[in-house]
Amino acid sequence: MQKYLGIFRNYFSSSLEYRSNLIGLIIKEMIGMGVILVLWVTIYQSEETVGGYSLIKTVHYYVLVPFIGIITQVQLSNELGKEIKDGLLSSHLTKPYKLWIGSFMRVLAEKIFTLSMVLPLYILLIIGLDRFFDASLLSMRGVLLGLMICLAGFILHFFLDLAITWLAFWTDDVWSFKHFKDIIFGVLGGVSFPFEFLTPGLQALFHLLPFKFMYYIPLSYMLGDRGADHLVMDLLGITVWIGIMISIAFALWQMGVRKYGAYGG
Repeated sequence: MQKYLGIFRNYFSSSLEYRSNLIGLIIKEMIGMGVILVLWVTIYQSEETVGGYSLIKTVHYYVLVPFIGIITQVQLSNELGKEIKDGLLSSHLTKPYKLWIGSFMRVLAEKIFTLSMVLPLYILLIIGLDRFFDASLLSMRGVLLGLMICLAGFILHFFLDLAITWLAFWTDDVWSFKHFKDIIFGVLGGVSFPFEFLTPGLQALFHLLPFKFMYYIPLSYMLGDRGADHLVMDLLGITVWIGIMISIAFALWQMGVRKYGAYGG
């Protein structure tokens, strides 16, 4: 366990060296968020509600999307996949730790660092929105339930991205798979719009897929659309999907390592 804590500490320390990159990313997100909010304010000048969402609810939805993404997003496949293609996997295989656990600690360290920088800004932003609209939409209970789903969504996304990483054993580049995943999340995960903006048929289809747990379901808890009575079924559903992704990731790893060894990697 100590070796994994050491990996966590090393990556957390290295994250401190890239504070300026994080600040640039925050500024970029704020600009993008501002453009989206201006668009929706314009739309709501002629409509009181859209898909059952009021202006204040829509604003909170799009403001919270990047925050949810900080928790649930995993971008491991590009770098680790490149190491596999460059023949650098051997250096990991000779070290006394499991690569997937080391990778998890790496992602976790970077995520905790990012949250420590961004969370105070989001608290101030939510307080500012409450004062601007003279109304409070979020509750502590809803936020805690949403964060619980976020943590489970992070684990699900980690093993999904790990499975994409192992595709590097067979493909020249996993870049296309990574970007396809981002597009899927944008449409099927609730990044681009709430499911309520869709037809009932599409909503039913999207609810069958696991991507809803990355954004839409946590946001639904935070915005008060889902309560504790949904929690057991949601946790059961996400646990099943985590089990499926773990099975796929480990199966791909076993086959990939055998192929890697057969070619003298």
